[in-house]
Formats: sequence, C-alpha cells, structure tokens
Amino acid sequence: MFSSKKDLAFLGIVPMLFAGICVKIFSVPVFLYNLFCIPAAWLACLYTDGNFVLLETGGAAISRGTMCFLVGPECSGVMFFIILLSLVFFTLISEGEKRKILFLTAIPASFIFAVVCNSFRIVSLWQLRFFIPDTFIIPAQTVHLSVGVFVFLSGLIVSRVFLLYLIKKTGEEKCLIMAKQKF
Repeated sequence: MFSSKKDLAFLGIVPMLFAGICVKIFSVPVFLYNLFCIPAAWLACLYTDGNFVLLETGGAAISRGTMCFLVGPECSGVMFFIILLSLVFFTLISEGEKRKILFLTAIPASFIFAVVCNSFRIVSLWQLRFFIPDTFIIPAQTVHLSVGVFVFLSGLIVSRVFLLYLIKKTGEEKCLIMAKQKF
C-alpha cells in the first residue's frame, strides 16, 4: 500500500499533526506545560543569576533586581516539541532508518533539545530587554514572538542538520564494521 519512503514519512507526520491540533483545541493539563516550562525557566535562571520561583498557577518566575520574567503555559515550548518530534520522525523515516535505538531515543532527545532551545529563547528575551527601551514602538508580544520564531526555527535547522550528520556517520561506521568483518 505505502511503497515509497515519502509515503512512510507521511505516516510518521500524521500522528504528530493530530497531537498538535489537539493541543491547540483542547485544554492541556497544567502539569504538561510545567514539564516543559519549569526546566527551561530553571536553566535560564542559572544563566541570568536570578531568583527562581515556582508559581501556584503553573509555570515559574525569574527575578533579578527590579526585573521579573514570567514563564507560563504559553512560554512552555510544547508546540515546538511536537514540531521537533515530527521533524525527527520524518527525517528518520524518510532516510530509511531502521535502527530502533534512534526511534527510542528520539523522544527524550527531542524533549531535552526543546527545553534547551526554550531556555535559550528566555535568555535571549532577558538580554534583549536591556537593549530595548520602555518607549519602544513595537509591542512586547511581537518581540516575544519574533525571538521565539528565530530561536525555534534555528533549533529546527540545527536538529535536522545534526540528525542527517548522525545518520550518515553511523551509516559509514556500520559499513566499515561490515567491511572489516568480510576481510
């Protein structure tokens, strides 16, 4: 029924798109958002040398001096994780990858990478705040979204390039091992 790699890759993308649509339409439990935004806020707090505070309503706050950043559900990076996982599965399937270990490590590796990218986004916004005056014409939400698009798009490109390199490198090593076994 599905003979080409692209058909199989499409099958890998459909469940992720469905998950993304469900996250947008239905209410996602706060603990799921916290699973993503609390580690990212904590990592950002380490960099900014601020105070880390868990919020009762979900999420966290980073404060230092008179500056305070709230990292709530909309800053969690859940959608980025779903897009990243879709990209990883799409890459693995379209490259004809059959090793189960790559598929098994895809979810935890994507989670870690999503948290690191999200913390980088938070730190970027933190640093950008020092360069943008309070009287800046562009709304804060636009700046927030622009930085998010730049950081997350860069993260997707880096992850795709790294994954293709990893597949190629491990494929070459596998060929070398097989060649050595023949001789």
